[in-house]
Amino acid sequence: MKKSSTNIKQEKSNLLHNFLDKHTIWLILIFFSFVYSLVALVKHNHFQTGLDFGIYVQTFWNYIHFKLPRVTFYPTYGDLVWVDHFTPSLVLLTPLYFLWQDPKTLLVLQSVLFVFGGYPIYLIS
Repeated sequence: MKKSSTNIKQEKSNLLHNFLDKHTIWLILIFFSFVYSLVALVKHNHFQTGLDFGIYVQTFWNYIHFKLPRVTFYPTYGDLVWVDHFTPSLVLLTPLYFLWQDPKTLLVLQSVLFVFGGYPIYLIS
């Protein structure tokens, strides 16, 4: 039996609505991850990332070279990073920085992790 063109259009419309119902949150998360990453990269390229960002970049660089993370600039010159910025969870992110050794990796990673933190909130709501 041949389907009419209206039935085919209705089936396509239903498929689209089903897809959007199931995947809207993922599309939103991916979109905002892209937007926040783009904003962070533009700010970085215009020298607006700040001193703390340099401290974290040095920390990751030291971790991937199996060295103790020391700060080589003001305010805690020569001290371990842990004196001022104690974040042991950064060790878990070190393999990602090892794959692409660029400060921009940290900016994109920060944006993606920040945005995808909205998914548990979506599940709770």
